[in-house]
This record gives sequence, structure tokens and C-alpha cells, in this order.
Amino acid sequence: MKKQRPVRTVPILLALAAGLASALTAPVRAAAADHLPRGGAGYFMIGGSFLDLGGLNAALERGGYSAFSGSFLTVGGGGHALIGRLILGGEGQSIMEKSGSRGDTKTVVSGGCGFFDIGYVVHSGRGLLVYPLFGVGAGSIDLKISGRETALFEEVLVDPGRSARLQTSGFLMQVALGADRWMGPAGRDRRRGFFIAVRAGYVFAPVKGAWEIEGTEIGGGPGVGWTGPYLRISIGAGRGQ
Repeated sequence: MKKQRPVRTVPILLALAAGLASALTAPVRAAAADHLPRGGAGYFMIGGSFLDLGGLNAALERGGYSAFSGSFLTVGGGGHALIGRLILGGEGQSIMEKSGSRGDTKTVVSGGCGFFDIGYVVHSGRGLLVYPLFGVGAGSIDLKISGRETALFEEVLVDPGRSARLQTSGFLMQVALGADRWMGPAGRDRRRGFFIAVRAGYVFAPVKGAWEIEGTEIGGGPGVGWTGPYLRISIGAGRGQ
């Protein structure tokens, strides 16, 4: 079998997004002459995503396990710079895990994704920004199967095969429409302080990765991806003019 190291893209993109959020809160010096927003912002995001788990659920049900709902609560964060009408940024999201069971066996599904985003401001006026957004990135879905019973350390040494963690990762793209409402002092050409944002979009998984266990690829796994719509609310802070 082909051996691979598990894709670590999501944690890396989360770290990059966090760094971007802190680095871009200072004003961007590139200037536009028409009073369009210039600056940066960082934000915390919470929302809901709908994942395509049809293939995974079919496989689980054939094995006697319970299926998972495709709706998930997501949490994450990100940051972006505004240069004239151009938006450049990054974000990362994690889904809140869900669990199922089969007798004494427990199943848990979890995952995360990250994107580099580019957007374009189509409306800017008195504290309100509206923009379409396009992003490219990667995401992963994890499935853990383990026993419910508590084991002793010595028992694990004798029989370490008490659980398995499977992971699939793949390339992702997203399209979205966002609106940011600044709550601080805002004139025609100045925004600073806190803002609340709403973003609705759709994630595509054009390339689905193979399933892996402990870094080793396994065949015959169901096709699963982050494909589906989402809605998120953000709370953040920044500065621009």
C-alpha cells in the first residue's frame, strides 16, 4: 500500500489566519484616491455548514452503525486586508464533532477546513461593506471508532487495537457573499472599532482525497467532502480609512 503522511493543511491555515488577523489590524498604507476602505480586520466566526455525508452514512449503516446528520455547527476565525475595493485574507473553520454508536462501539465524526480568500467590495457606505468572495483551500473529515469501556494502561499494552482514526482530506473552493456592519464611529471614509458580519456561501470539493489510517492509504472508502452551503456570523475588530 502507498504510505502517506496525513495532510496537516487545516492546522497550518488556522495558524496563518490567526497571524493574519493580528498583523492586519494596522492600516494598510496602500491608498486609493476615492475614499474606498483601506485597512484590516480580524474576526471570530460561528455558523452552520451542511456536509455531503451520503457515502459515509451508507457505509456506516452497512456496518451496523448509526448515520450522522449532515448539518454541523462550525467555529473559527480569520482576517483580511482591504486595499481599495480589493479584499485579501484567510480563514479557518472546525466543525463541532458528533457521535454515534453500535453496541459497545462509539463513532465520532469531526473535521476542519481553511481558505485563502479574495473579494471585491461592491458597496461601501457609512459603515456597511458588501462584497462577493472566492476562496481556495483544503479540508479534512475524521472518523474515529473506539470502544466505550474504560481500559487499564496494561490492557492497552497487551491489545493496542482498541480504536481507529480514519481521515480523508481534499482540495476545496468556495464562493460567498458577505456584509460587514461597523459599530464604531464611521464617516464616509473612516471605519474603526468593532463590526458584525454575515456571510453566506457554498463550498465545493472538486477533488476528494482517499481515506487514510495512521498515515497509510486505504482503498474502497466512500467519497466524502465538504461540499455544501453554509451561513456564518462574525464578530471582529479592525481599523481603516
